Amino acid sequence: DDEVKLKEVSKGNKEMEYVARKISKVSKEEEMQGIYDIEERQEFIQNRIREYAMIDGYKEGYDEGRKKGIEKGIKQGIEQGIEKGIEKGIEKGIEKGIEQGIEKGIQKGALATKKEIAIEMMKNGIDYETIEKITKIKKEDLKL
Repeated sequence: DDEVKLKEVSKGNKEMEYVARKISKVSKEEEMQGIYDIEERQEFIQNRIREYAMIDGYKEGYDEGRKKGIEKGIKQGIEQGIEKGIEKGIEKGIEKGIEQGIEKGIQKGALATKKEIAIEMMKNGIDYETIEKITKIKKEDLKL
């Protein structure tokens, strides 16, 4: 090693030993400075790696959260749509049922009235062919 060689060459000469110690000290300081510089650079690099990892992590987390949010939103939208569709369907079904019920009630009421009139006509001696022509009710449909 260079330091050992320097000590051997300066051995016995006080001035040369003094110079050798100074050179050795300067060399060690430079070496320490170099180590410090290396440590600084490594720390700098480690910090950059952490920063990039954080940025990547943030992006991945954001993308994953956004994806899950969209999926959840679609699911909720479908569920709400189905609920509203069922409500509307029931509402429309009830309206249609009421309309049909009223229509059938009117038809049954009209038929019942026609039958009553036909029966009264028969009781009053009007021939059946005339009654059928007027009321459109067949004789077998009349209960006497």
